[in-house]
Parts: sequence; structure tokens; C-alpha cells
Amino acid sequence: ANQVQELLGRRKQALKAQTNNEKLVHINSMLKDFAAVAAHDLKLPIASIITTTDILKKQYNEVIDLNGIGRLNMIKTCSLTLSNYISSMLEFYSSGALDKKDFVAFRLRSMLDKVVTMMIPEDDCKLTLPENEHVLNANELALMQIFTNLISNSIKYNDKEVCAIKISFREDIKHYHFSVEDNGQGIPENKIATVFDIFKVASETDRNDNKGTGIV
Repeated sequence: ANQVQELLGRRKQALKAQTNNEKLVHINSMLKDFAAVAAHDLKLPIASIITTTDILKKQYNEVIDLNGIGRLNMIKTCSLTLSNYISSMLEFYSSGALDKKDFVAFRLRSMLDKVVTMMIPEDDCKLTLPENEHVLNANELALMQIFTNLISNSIKYNDKEVCAIKISFREDIKHYHFSVEDNGQGIPENKIATVFDIFKVASETDRNDNKGTGIV
């Protein structure tokens, strides 16, 4: 009788695990569809921005000063970086690129520079990156997504006159350890448990009084 009861319990757990797995497969399929639509919808306006900057530089080069040309070049560079990032993100979600086979060797500082360039740092934000160059063997795109979210949130939800963000790195024999610190308002203790839940936000509005979605 005890053996039968144990077998029934195991069977129940197996069925529950199968149901949960089917739910995860369905959610993952929805995420892939969302990524495909979002990537398509975003790339067209970005291409328009790139084209417009080239037109402005060509047609108005006599009236735009060097500072203006520099800012147009920055807009184009950031737009190209963002376009490449979106393409890579689409490939990431389409292929499930969290596998070890997708790990590549890359320089941490160079990767962080790409993220910073893509976000166009604000004049009143001080960003401190790791001083030494580190070569990592990991999924570069996945890390770019993580740092993009963390840094952008540090800027958006900062309540100080000058935003300060510090990124640190260390490694041991088995793991890479990253930390992202800022001088913002922090996360209330009663919101920490839900910080990774989708559609959950720790602060109702950001520094520009825009309401967050809780997606990133």
C-alpha cells in the first residue's frame, strides 16, 4: 500500500511537471512572436532616422556647425548600433541562444561601451566602468540585454541631480560576478520579492514622470 501511494505521488508530480513545461513552451513561443513583431516594427523607424541624419548633413552642411555635425554623427552611430542590437535580439529569441554553444570570447569593456553608446548617456550622468580589460567567454548578447536594462533603469529612476552608476566585475574559478550600483532611490524592501516579475514596478513613475511597464 505504501509503495502504491508513493508511485501515485510520483505520478502526480510528473504530470504537474509536464503541465508546467507545456506552459513554459507556450510562453516561450509567445515571446518569440513578440520579439519578431517588435524587431520588425522598430527597425523601420530606425532606418528612417539613419537616412534623415545623412540627408541633414548633406543638405544643410553649410549652416550646421561642427557641434551639430558631431551630434548628427552620434545619432547615426547609436541608431546603427541599436539596429544591430535588435537584429541580434531577434536571432537570440528565435534560436534560444542561451546554449553554451553560443558562448564567444569578447572584451567586457568593449561590450559595455556598445551598451553605453546605444543609450546616449545623459550629460548629468556619471558612469564608472571596470578599469582593467577582461576577456570573457559567455553569451555576449544576453549580457548586453541585462546591462542595457540595469543601466537604463538606473538612469530613468534616479532621483538625484547627478546620476552616478558604477559597474564592477570580478571572477573566480567557476563564475563571473557583476555588480551595478547607483545613487538612486533604491528598491523598497516590500518590492524586492517581485522585482523580477513581469509587469511589476518598484516605482510608479520615472524621473520624467513616465509610468514604467515592468517589462524591462
